[in-house]
Amino acid sequence: MFKCISFAILLAVFVHNLANAAPANFDQAKTLLRQHVYFDQNTQGDLYCGCQWNWRGRSGGSISGQQAAACGLDQSYRSTRAQRTEWEHVFAASNAANHFQCWREGGRDHCQKTDPTFNAMEADMHNLTPVVGSLNAVRSNYKWGLIPGEAREFGRCDFEVDRAQRVAEPPESARGMIARIKLYFADRYNIRLSSQQRQLFQSWNAIHPVTDWELERDRRIAKYQGWHNPYVLERARLGTVSPSNNVPQSTDVQAHQTAPPTDTEVVRGNRRSGVYHLASGCPSYHSISNANIVEFDNESNAIEAGFRKAGNCR
Repeated sequence: MFKCISFAILLAVFVHNLANAAPANFDQAKTLLRQHVYFDQNTQGDLYCGCQWNWRGRSGGSISGQQAAACGLDQSYRSTRAQRTEWEHVFAASNAANHFQCWREGGRDHCQKTDPTFNAMEADMHNLTPVVGSLNAVRSNYKWGLIPGEAREFGRCDFEVDRAQRVAEPPESARGMIARIKLYFADRYNIRLSSQQRQLFQSWNAIHPVTDWELERDRRIAKYQGWHNPYVLERARLGTVSPSNNVPQSTDVQAHQTAPPTDTEVVRGNRRSGVYHLASGCPSYHSISNANIVEFDNESNAIEAGFRKAGNCR
């Protein structure tokens, strides 16, 4: 009798651990994300355009004409893929896989069939998010950056691409999350970022606070994958979590929030010029356009975000 009970307990523990194990491949990751992370997010909109979708199958999503009209998406571009969501690798899989022997020998399909390490990296749920399929296609493996002007080719969706320079510019609402994913992924898998790219992501990380949904997303992923994105937790610890309406505040979110700084001499950065100013000794402190102000608790945080001290500061 005792042996039977012991076996039943061990079996239950095994099943529980198996259900909460990190995904072994991309397909498993998509299913876990659908069932345990994004299950209640389809009415809140995708990362790039804010388009709602309807779940289809184990992990897919479809975007109706009415839903596209509500988010301002022009579905005429790559019309089939504009009518569905796809799981986007924020750090493009091809850019991360260049150093894999399997990739050089036969590309993605060969890696998926022969290399468990590649499969585990491709399945990292922190790097995956649902987006409109046509934007996933046009983004390809372009690097993230800023593009002069506001040329829109997907309707009102604030997502821009420069094909000649192979650059994609996400909406401001997505930049903080993208930056924290890119920095995390590069660190975890020992992938070198150019100094320009790292500086850009550090700046986006500092400028754009963690939202309550981003923190909840990290919590849900960590529950099933086994680890957090440390950039999400650290940024939440350093500054208040930016409120959003799509996820109720949980005790996990509240635990990582801190009160806003009370120091009256907050460091002000100018996002256009890339310089920062002090309240005392910097003549331009009060003349920065409100649209360009980026505030930091101290000079160290401003420097870490890629800003330099204004030359006219005494």
